[in-house]
Amino acid sequence: LREEVAALGQRQKQCDEELAAARAELARVDQERKAQEQEAGLSEQRRRQLEEEFETLLRKEQLRVDYVTELQNLHKQQMDELTAQIAEVNKKRQATAAERAKLDEEIGRCTEAIKKFQELDKFRQKRAEEFRDKRHAVLEKFTELLLMQDGMRRLVEDIRQPVAKTVSFYNRIHASVAPA
Repeated sequence: LREEVAALGQRQKQCDEELAAARAELARVDQERKAQEQEAGLSEQRRRQLEEEFETLLRKEQLRVDYVTELQNLHKQQMDELTAQIAEVNKKRQATAAERAKLDEEIGRCTEAIKKFQELDKFRQKRAEEFRDKRHAVLEKFTELLLMQDGMRRLVEDIRQPVAKTVSFYNRIHASVAPA
C-alpha cells in the first residue's frame, strides 16, 4: 500500500505539473488569440478555429482537473484504509502484549507454586526422615524393653523355683510348728 501511495503521490505531482503546463499553454493560446485579433483582424473562420482549440484545451484542462481530483480521492481513500489497517495492527499488538503479560503472570504464579511445592516436599521429606529416625529409636527402645522383659521373665522364672522351695519349706515348718 505504501508503494502504491507513493506512486499515486508521484502521479499526482506529474498531473499537477501537466496542469500547470496546460494552464500556461492556455494562457499563451489566449494571449496569441487576442494578439492576432488585434493585429490582423482575423477572419471569422480563424476565430472559430481558435475558439474550438480553446474549448478543446478547456476540456483537456477539465479532464486533467477531474483526473487529479479522482487521484486525490483515491489517495485519501487508500490513506484511510492504511490508517485503519495500522490501527487494527496496533490493536492486535496491544492485545498480544496483554495476553503475553497474562501468560507471564501465570508463569510467575506457576513458578511460585512450584517453589512452594518444592519447599513443602523438602519439609515433608525432612519430617519423614525425622519420623523414620524417631520410629527407629522407638523400635530400638521397644526392642530393649522386650529384651529387658524377657530378661525379667527369665529372672522371675529363675527366682520362682527357689522361692517356691523356700515357701514350701516355710509352709512345712510352719505346719509342723503350728499347734494343732
